[in-house]
Amino acid sequence: MEHKNVVICIIKNNDKILLLKRRPDDKVYAGKWNFVCGTIEPREKPLKTAYREIQEESGILEKNLKLLKKEEPYTRVDNNISITFHNNIFLFETDKEEITLDHENTDYTWIELNDIFDYYLAPGMLQSYIKLLGPLPTRYGIMAIVHRNPDSFLMVETKNENLNFVAGGIDKGEDPLEAVIREVKEESGIEIDKTQIKELPFVNDFTYPKGFYKGVRSSQKVYLVKVPENSTIDYNGEEITYAKWMTIDEVKEKLTFEYVKEIFEKSLEYI
Repeated sequence: MEHKNVVICIIKNNDKILLLKRRPDDKVYAGKWNFVCGTIEPREKPLKTAYREIQEESGILEKNLKLLKKEEPYTRVDNNISITFHNNIFLFETDKEEITLDHENTDYTWIELNDIFDYYLAPGMLQSYIKLLGPLPTRYGIMAIVHRNPDSFLMVETKNENLNFVAGGIDKGEDPLEAVIREVKEESGIEIDKTQIKELPFVNDFTYPKGFYKGVRSSQKVYLVKVPENSTIDYNGEEITYAKWMTIDEVKEKLTFEYVKEIFEKSLEYI
């Protein structure tokens, strides 16, 4: 396991924070959005690293930065890439809005705090957000209970081994029905349209920890999706490990979360 001492710097400008997009060929977290991050050089103080990395990656000089907050270092292990990160995190404020990118990133944006879930973030960014800025905003999304008939339901297993229905966030500029269509396609390969979707009169409100300390609050609108009897599953495996049709009894037995079982029971009245 490789160990890296790094800085993670959140930069505020009025009520917005800066995100940078990593190169698509980057060795670590390619193409994902992150805050200003960088490796601490030998014998270099973390705060000095922070100022250096901010200037290199954004063009913002130390004289244009005000340090608002520094948290105690914390460790995050990423077994997927065999690296243990020792994170030193800082919150800065600046009056500079124009950014000059270096070779490490391909794009940047200033976002409202409530828009944090609209971006595909590198691991560790949400944890740093919580430590420096407080609880995350509520994440709004959808849950789609896809069925071929009253006793055949689509179930998916996520990479964290939870068995659930099709679910996901609502992208920026997307309405909930469009999110249902997109998520069903991504997680099962089945193409649907809005005429096959029925919105149910309840929501799935929950908080999940997922390593984010106080947890991430989520609120999902719940939908029934009727697909043809001959619908077959074809998923790409990027977000889920498998998908299959199950009977009502199998669903009730295998669903991971009790609160989802309750929603499933209520949804059966609308089929």
